[in-house]
Amino acid sequence: MRIDADTVSRLRLDTPGVSRVAHLNNAGAAFPSAQTLEAQIGHLRLEAALGGYEAKAATAQALAGVRMSAARLMNASSDEIAIPPSDTAGWAKVFWGFGFGGGFADRRRVVIDRIFYNSHYLSLLQARKQFGIEIVVAPTDPSGRVDVGGFVAMLDDRVALVSMTMAPTHSGIVNPVSEVGVHTKAAGVPYFVDGCQALGQLVVDVEAIGCDALTGTGRKWLRGPRGTGLLYVRRSFQERCDPPGIDGVSAAWETASAYALVPTAARFEEFESSIAGQIGLGVAIDQALALGVDAISERVQHLANRLRTELAGRTRVSVQETSGACSGIVTFLIDGVAPAEVVTAAAKAGINMNASSALWARLDLDARGVTDVARVAPHVYNTDEELDRLLAVIDAL
Repeated sequence: MRIDADTVSRLRLDTPGVSRVAHLNNAGAAFPSAQTLEAQIGHLRLEAALGGYEAKAATAQALAGVRMSAARLMNASSDEIAIPPSDTAGWAKVFWGFGFGGGFADRRRVVIDRIFYNSHYLSLLQARKQFGIEIVVAPTDPSGRVDVGGFVAMLDDRVALVSMTMAPTHSGIVNPVSEVGVHTKAAGVPYFVDGCQALGQLVVDVEAIGCDALTGTGRKWLRGPRGTGLLYVRRSFQERCDPPGIDGVSAAWETASAYALVPTAARFEEFESSIAGQIGLGVAIDQALALGVDAISERVQHLANRLRTELAGRTRVSVQETSGACSGIVTFLIDGVAPAEVVTAAAKAGINMNASSALWARLDLDARGVTDVARVAPHVYNTDEELDRLLAVIDAL
């Protein structure tokens, strides 16, 4: 299935926000559909009418369906899916769970990529103090992607964990995570993948990637609610994790001195969560599945590639994505114009975009000598006319 002009028109009719602004900040938070919005509001009304616990019980089947849909999205089983409040919360649960489960008892080296996200890296810095881990950055090729050959040379008996980013927040590059997974599996090394900027706009198949854990969020390319995340943990890896912050959802209190973690990915969840958010997330995932992630990816990359081509033809503009597979994120710099100024000028013209700074991607941007970049991220409901409006703003700077 391809997303044609009629489908785009229908998507725009189902997306209330597009009538107010050209929203090109989908790598931050995408516009939800009217159906996702109504699903959340409907559940809040149900809570107001029945009570919070009672409303959750009344929607138990729908909540189970959210996990099933998320499992379909990633080619996993529903008992391998947890729904944390964010990508970061999910990553912290599985990472610290691996550490508390003895993951760093014999090996302490953690191999990551240069495009690693800040909140995940901050956990590594904490773990360096807690467990004495060693953080090692894999070599990159000229585009900034992981150099798989150089990475393989680092896989030895000191490596406890490999953690890679499928698509970063500050760049449109896409890492060869499946190629990395072939080698981590052969070496018997646990493998985590940050799929936060991938889920919903790129095909994510955890079996093809070969990862033991993958994290994501609802609010970005899936067009789901804020305060929702997704966490996949391979069934065979769950027993190696003793997550922090357990409660009556993630564990059973067996005696005054003993507990038992639940035997599914629910061990990474907590009792208190936004049920309305989860219901909305399920609707958003189902809509993405109905469109087809491959079709979404084709549409998003068509818009992103067109924008890169247009920007590359402007003498004062330097597009930051150089070559190879790209996501829907487009980053660029304009000579003599700070990225924040571009964002402000776009906002005045009724266009949402963003800037990514080294605060979020210090390893990569510091290595490139860049403090921040302008970032544009079109989605399926965006149009060529909206890109033209942005290009006019850029030309006027």
